[in-house]
Amino acid sequence: MAAQPLLKAGLRKSIGNGQNTLVWSDPWVPMMPARPAIPCGPSFNPSLRVSDFIDPNTKEWKRDLLEELVAQTDISYILSLRPMRSPGTINYCWDLTKSGIYTVKSGYALAMELMEASETGHVLEPSIATLQAKTVFPRIRICITRSFFYLNFCFFLQQPKF
Repeated sequence: MAAQPLLKAGLRKSIGNGQNTLVWSDPWVPMMPARPAIPCGPSFNPSLRVSDFIDPNTKEWKRDLLEELVAQTDISYILSLRPMRSPGTINYCWDLTKSGIYTVKSGYALAMELMEASETGHVLEPSIATLQAKTVFPRIRICITRSFFYLNFCFFLQQPKF
């Protein structure tokens, strides 16, 4: 599927109420591109869910737990998300629009960014490789032909004459 890298770069998992979103493996932190949260220390619970960071009564973020487990750079991004108050289904949203809905314009803009990023390391000059290949083959052909005639001529000179 040709559009799969584009979709992976622009999609972000919507946290909903956090029950179905894994903190350390699902791309839910609203960065570009979306990614999992970065742990603060070397040891962490791999099955920790986003709902563990949300107070079940107030539906607000538990800041103390976030500061204890998540890297400081991610906390402001996480706090910008609003958890859903009612249980919801697992959804993905388009990270490049405010509404979270994919538009052709935003998809095209991302495709151009990805294409420019992949071309930055390449030299954008004409290649002479094809020209060299076209000139090498006739030279080889001429060398082989000349050596063939030379070998035949030498063989002819060494034959006894009757």
